[in-house]
Amino acid sequence: MSCAFSYDHYREIVESAKSKYRILSLQDYKRFAEDRVLLLRHDIDAKVRRATRMAKLEHDLGVKATYFVRVHAELYNPFGFRTYPLLKGIVDMGHEIGLHFENLDFSHITNEDPSSVLRREIGVLETVLGVKIKGIAAHRGFSGIVNSDFARNIDLSNFRIEYEAEEITKDCLFVSDSLRRWARPDGRCICQILKENHPRICLLTHPQFWYKTSYYLG
Repeated sequence: MSCAFSYDHYREIVESAKSKYRILSLQDYKRFAEDRVLLLRHDIDAKVRRATRMAKLEHDLGVKATYFVRVHAELYNPFGFRTYPLLKGIVDMGHEIGLHFENLDFSHITNEDPSSVLRREIGVLETVLGVKIKGIAAHRGFSGIVNSDFARNIDLSNFRIEYEAEEITKDCLFVSDSLRRWARPDGRCICQILKENHPRICLLTHPQFWYKTSYYLG
């Protein structure tokens, strides 16, 4: 198989994983933690339509994933005429929606209390999509601010949240397609890592990096 960032290769990855792992969303892993699992996490930083294509591919293969959605993104509006139906489609396919929070970035700009910002981020996403948000994952842009620092020092129950993504997956091998390069020391594709005997893997993808026809970055 060609290790391109293409939908065809993503299908190959999921099909290969199904023969070796139980594939779960983060919400389901929180409820049924076990070995031999592959967790599917998608951070929608941009390009929501590409996220729906991945969600449809997963749905057709009978697996569920977690999609973390931003509410401050300049590139999409969860309640927008184009974006809203796409996100609702992900919900209707049975995937989990979580909040891709960036409360420290927002509070730095506005001088507002970061706890208040996070509560409103959660409330907005729940109201717009009509879902209960159970999990959050920090968005990290290029501001230098680390939003995940906030989650390390709070009681999540005060925000009616069950889990933070980094915390519940810390016992997993973490594999990410960050900036369209596999974030492992040797840069190997997840399809190669799946051949090894890792008991728990969390695969993070960013749908904007995946294409019907992929191109090579060098």
